[in-house]
Amino acid sequence: MKRSTFLASAVAGVAAFPCIALSASAPILSKIEAVERWSGGNIAVLAQRSRERVPFFAYRERTIVPAASTIKLLILLTLFAQADADASLPRRKITMRAEDIVGGSESYGGATPGGHYAVDDLARAMIEQSDNTASNALIDALGFERINQTANTLGLHGTRLGRFFSSTPQPSRIGLNHTCAGDLAAMALDITRGARDGGSALVSQAGCRRMLAFLSDQEDHTKMWEGLPPHTRLANKTGEVSHVRNDVGIVNPGEADEYVLAVMAYDLDADGRGDEAVARIARVIDPLIRS
Repeated sequence: MKRSTFLASAVAGVAAFPCIALSASAPILSKIEAVERWSGGNIAVLAQRSRERVPFFAYRERTIVPAASTIKLLILLTLFAQADADASLPRRKITMRAEDIVGGSESYGGATPGGHYAVDDLARAMIEQSDNTASNALIDALGFERINQTANTLGLHGTRLGRFFSSTPQPSRIGLNHTCAGDLAAMALDITRGARDGGSALVSQAGCRRMLAFLSDQEDHTKMWEGLPPHTRLANKTGEVSHVRNDVGIVNPGEADEYVLAVMAYDLDADGRGDEAVARIARVIDPLIRS
């Protein structure tokens, strides 16, 4: 089942801002810039083979952009780090607050205020259906400080969780959840390296493998999915708000040609071109990074 578009927490025409200088490979760059011109907005990209320590390609990778639902990757990492310290956490039931229940919630939009829901089920819904109500319940249980400390521990200086997911558009940039392509790729790399050889900075190998399974089962097969060759395996997390379309994925997880790709299309004139822009970037990167 494909998740319906949820455009809450957007700011129309919000501008992103750069953190550091760009890095890019000229032959690929011209193709990326062509997609960018077609999109009517801007593009940020980071692609890296998971067994290498430097990016294969990076473009505007430190430009801060509204994260939309890709910020749920940070919540997931925080949750599984806590589960390593407390094995009972995934089975624990937490109380749903009325204010947690918002739109964009395929599984928990009809949750009962005061009802009790298992943490593991909420985490699965947060990733597989990108359920906003499940995400809010987990944010409430973990706390903003702890979640943002995860970003600090991983060196994600462009990533911040500033607010709950909401059905009400926000009037300004202040408090938005934001990230950048470099940080999204860093989170995906931490998960896949942890799943492969226990190389995560935060989470056990077993925890990373479970996170990877959640990402492999996510149900939004737009964006990057549509740009990759048939039968490609992908573990990813998408995100979208008005004028922004994001995707971060682990391509062919566990294989020799595994790589991570993060794409953010932002300041889009027309949202309808955002998904296709992400797909086109994947179509450019995939044959080159695997050659």
